[in-house]
Amino acid sequence: MRPVWLGILVLFVVGILGAAIFSPSPADQATTHKQQDASEARFQLALGGALTLRKAMRNPSSFDLASALVADDDSAVCYGYRAQNGFGGMNVDHAVLTRTAFVNSSDARFHKLWKQNCAAKGMHFYDLRDDVMAGLRQYDALHNY
Repeated sequence: MRPVWLGILVLFVVGILGAAIFSPSPADQATTHKQQDASEARFQLALGGALTLRKAMRNPSSFDLASALVADDDSAVCYGYRAQNGFGGMNVDHAVLTRTAFVNSSDARFHKLWKQNCAAKGMHFYDLRDDVMAGLRQYDALHNY
């Protein structure tokens, strides 16, 4: 009997030590949570803009998001999209959402904002198009859209 208990005790101690060695540290867990929070904030920003764009369309069901690029500092979201025009054709357009404005190419401020926030050299972007499209589908399902 004694060797069985000894074996169980050894396995228990090895399990505890292994868990302690291979578990992420509290600092690593905090970093992971911050990254997840930042990722969720970027997604919500991009999704909110896409919902606003789609609601502004003549035929919202024709809205197709081609790109949703969020600047690495979350200062802007750059959208490319297609939607049906009044004649039944599909228009391709772009929009930029910043902390101070949300404009598409028909707005006089668009080109300056696009150049500053979407076409600046050296900027890094998170491509959230697929996530935003999934978010739009989920929104539609929840709201019977």
